[in-house]
Amino acid sequence: MEAAGPAPVIDYIRHFGRSFLFTASLPPSSVAAASAALDMLGEEPERVDGLQRNVARYRSLLRREGFDVSKGATPIVPIVVGDEGRMLLLWKEVLDAGLYVNPALVPAVPRGRALLRTSVMATHTDEHLVRASEILGAAGRRLGVIT
Repeated sequence: MEAAGPAPVIDYIRHFGRSFLFTASLPPSSVAAASAALDMLGEEPERVDGLQRNVARYRSLLRREGFDVSKGATPIVPIVVGDEGRMLLLWKEVLDAGLYVNPALVPAVPRGRALLRTSVMATHTDEHLVRASEILGAAGRRLGVIT
């Protein structure tokens, strides 16, 4: 769909136009990126092993800090805070400390289950993982999220 017009009109179309909201095709750049990533995994399977090691290490570090981290092996590691206000304070504090994480609020999560959505990559070093857990731990203790 192509359209031209004043910014408010384009914003309205972008947010309420059925052809935009319900499109199912991926942009060519996303398909190319996914294809390149799959090629890389085929050529460098050790990246998966490195990612799994990093995920296990990161979860262990977060548990040591006192966070209740769910069991699992995915590279997305949720830190459940519960209260939305407290989660947003924690999110802002870790962001100000240089650590980017994603906040998750209702309706993305059930009421009372607000969380920080953290992610691990194969290219993270142990230093990165330790520093991230330290930033989260210090902020979590200051805000009473953990003891």
